[in-house]
Amino acid sequence: RLVGGGDSAFSAQYPFLCEEALPPSGEGRAERQRRQRRTFLPSRVDEHIFIGGKECAEDAETVRHLGITRVLSILQDPHGVRVPQGTLQLCVSIEDEPDQDISQHFDECYRFMDTAVSAGQRVLVHCKMGKSRSATVVVVFLMRRYGRSLKEALGQLKAARRQVHMNSGFHRQAEAYEAVLFGGG
Repeated sequence: RLVGGGDSAFSAQYPFLCEEALPPSGEGRAERQRRQRRTFLPSRVDEHIFIGGKECAEDAETVRHLGITRVLSILQDPHGVRVPQGTLQLCVSIEDEPDQDISQHFDECYRFMDTAVSAGQRVLVHCKMGKSRSATVVVVFLMRRYGRSLKEALGQLKAARRQVHMNSGFHRQAEAYEAVLFGGG
């Protein structure tokens, strides 16, 4: 997703991603780490919701500069994720396997995210890679909060983060949730 207003608007909104120029030779360790971090940036779904992988949640500079106050960690072992101090975290333990029941966590995740959005805060939803578990939870949130169909919610999410791909079991559970939300089941 592009930021309107060109380079100046981008550098005003994301100053921590901008630099004057790389050192001509032998870049320092800090510069190398900063450049590498850019490959793990979260994707902005809307004004309040970001989605990404585990590295995003543990990057204090990115979390701080994006104004993220809550992190929803959805992993096999989410308690191992070290979010920046002062960030509220909800841990959901689930494997990225089609036979896992992610739907049992939909309400808890929705409440955590909705509380943030209603307060004007920003929340990062992540799993290991930011592709399946986190995508499922974000899609369900978009359906419930904004009344979007599964197709519309998934379209919005893919516009922000192309690599999302819910596993087949999670997709079926999102379809079932859509049917309950909109009276089809």
